[in-house]
Amino acid sequence: MDYIRYPENALDDPPGWYGYNPTVLQRFQEEMDRDDRPEPEDEEWLAWKVNQVDHLVQRVYTELMEVDASQVLSASVLSWGFEDPSEHDFWGLDPVQRAHQNWKTWIQEGYLDYVFVMNYDSEEERPDRLRNG
Repeated sequence: MDYIRYPENALDDPPGWYGYNPTVLQRFQEEMDRDDRPEPEDEEWLAWKVNQVDHLVQRVYTELMEVDASQVLSASVLSWGFEDPSEHDFWGLDPVQRAHQNWKTWIQEGYLDYVFVMNYDSEEERPDRLRNG
């Protein structure tokens, strides 16, 4: 799977900027028993959107295994926005907060056989976040 996430927010936009189409907003309101339009940084709104992507990955994996359990499922995942993920709570990092891509959970839950970390920056631009070691 490629681009299994929301469009990433620009750094100067609030984290939950995308995803306000009428159908999504209605589903959020019904599931969360709310009638408001949540602000982009609303924690419940952000968590709900992350869960929507999580459930999609889970569903794709489950249905793929039902069709052919010998197949593998992989995803291209975001690497940007943090220096050392071992020193931070993954939930608070940019892949989750800005693009709602909680790929650490997908790996931990066994929904992916492989992840391919997208790393398009040059070595000069790349911080030590991808240390060997």
